[in-house]
Amino acid sequence: MAGSFVTPALIKKFGMKKMIIIGSIFFCFTIVEQILPAWYQENIDNPSDTESQWYGFLINRTFIEVTQIISAMLSGLGAAFIWVTQGDYMSRCASE
Repeated sequence: MAGSFVTPALIKKFGMKKMIIIGSIFFCFTIVEQILPAWYQENIDNPSDTESQWYGFLINRTFIEVTQIISAMLSGLGAAFIWVTQGDYMSRCASE
């Protein structure tokens, strides 16, 4: 919701195409973040192995939960960018 208020100003500054791209990149954070719970589930049976691996901190349950919350907020912001930009584009096409 908060992103919907600032998106028109960002559209004027960056343009429609860049705002769609930025919104899509924000969606990608959520997609990439879903790797962490998969790694956690894969290594839950052998917790001693995770201490010796370089990505041990990435499969920490608290880290995963915080990352999911942040990526969900970024995804919502990206959705606001895309929805408002699409609406602006449609209204401009309809008035031409």
